[in-house]
Amino acid sequence: MKKITISFLFLTTFFLSFGQENIPITNGDMESSTAMTTSDNKNYFIDGFSILENTPDDIFDEANSGLAPGEGQGGSQALKSTIQNSIGETSNAVLGVSPVDISANGPGNYTFSVFMKTTSAPTIRPVWMVVVAFDEDMANVNSATRTIIDNGGTITWQDLGTGYIEATVSVSIRANTSGGKDAKFLVLRVQHAGENNTYYFDNITLTGPEATLSVNELKKIGVSMYPNPAHSLSSIKSESQLENISLYSITGKQIFNKEVDSKEFQFDVSAYAKGLYLLKITNSKGSSTSKLVIK
Repeated sequence: MKKITISFLFLTTFFLSFGQENIPITNGDMESSTAMTTSDNKNYFIDGFSILENTPDDIFDEANSGLAPGEGQGGSQALKSTIQNSIGETSNAVLGVSPVDISANGPGNYTFSVFMKTTSAPTIRPVWMVVVAFDEDMANVNSATRTIIDNGGTITWQDLGTGYIEATVSVSIRANTSGGKDAKFLVLRVQHAGENNTYYFDNITLTGPEATLSVNELKKIGVSMYPNPAHSLSSIKSESQLENISLYSITGKQIFNKEVDSKEFQFDVSAYAKGLYLLKITNSKGSSTSKLVIK
């Protein structure tokens, strides 16, 4: 993957100027080495993603799909999905992104970006992109909170056979004024069974409104962290049992992930470059994300 070094000053200026930022997606760069698995030959999983095969059952060629080292952008790894016996319905094979927590970002416009290519040039539009909004109970709240900006996404599908192109899909999320709960998670679904082909997916990202990611966010789940900015160690303390701590680069790449079973954790950040990061903490009360500055 391309490694981008951005100064903290530039990032701060960017956020203040545009009010949009990257929101972490697990394994968005497709670099996890965990192989694709399935338990029912209909739902297939890699870290952070799934592929659902709808009726008929022989459209997704799992034997010729999965992790594809060397096929990603710049010779990195991609996710490969081979479609056979297509009947022209894009929804018969769906790449899904695991639910992305947007509770710290709130109402505003969100855009998923996916880089994809095919082994041969499509003759029809083979891809349709959908964003689904869920509340904290994973109940669908599309009608009460979501407005579609570009139905199906924006993609120059005629160029898919020439190499990687970027496809995007955007929605606007609003507060739920119908008496229900607000949207907490967004899920991207990339329908791609429009015709027989082999698809490669890489570098999936999400941008949204700048989050209010301060230590006050951590207080909502009874967590404190000191110091921040940190140079070597940052002490994380929780009123309830900690469960997981994850660190992401500002581009959304996960660079640290640890299961925790205690109320305190000493986070050694000395090995990381100076700059701005996103720290996600999960305890028995829920999850919260804070900006962490390493100096």
